[in-house]
Amino acid sequence: MLNLFPPQGLPCIHCQACAFWSVVGSSNFDRRSVLFNDEVDAVVLGAATAQELQTMFDNDTKRAKQIDLASWRRRSILERINELYSTIWQDWL
Repeated sequence: MLNLFPPQGLPCIHCQACAFWSVVGSSNFDRRSVLFNDEVDAVVLGAATAQELQTMFDNDTKRAKQIDLASWRRRSILERINELYSTIWQDWL
């Protein structure tokens, strides 16, 4: 199951552990992000921040569109063509 969040503001990566340690930023967890992109992340220690971020994430999840394997397989031919076209440019994007 995948949650597709509606676009709003700047894209952001959020990671949280133990309800105390939080990371917010633009880095993806991939090689490209490390090697080619200018990324910024903030590490915050504190239960209050972790709780606030969790609340924001929960609210976003309520508005997210869930995509399961069956609906992914039913996507339109136009979506499939766009995906194929975008793979040509993935190293440049």
